[in-house]
Amino acid sequence: MPETIWDRYGGYSFVARTVRDFYDSVLVSAALSPYFDGVNMEGLIEHQIQTVGAVMGGPYDLDVEALRRAHRHLRVQQAHFDELAVSDPWPQPYASALL
Repeated sequence: MPETIWDRYGGYSFVARTVRDFYDSVLVSAALSPYFDGVNMEGLIEHQIQTVGAVMGGPYDLDVEALRRAHRHLRVQQAHFDELAVSDPWPQPYASALL
């Protein structure tokens, strides 16, 4: 079996560190932090580790339709991605699931 991106970058420990760093940035943003009021951040972070892990070829499954349903009510805009200086276009399937 070929090496996956998940394997190449160190698997869980790398992705967990990256996801935690991402949410540290999100939670200091006045524009973005309100989206996470009342959210169980540890649960969300673990979920995101699994989501990113699935995209990287790790041992997780990705349900794009579940992503769309979970984020539809938030009305995420391109400006929210821009807030974190995420490159345009944002990697699929995230952008299509969130915008």
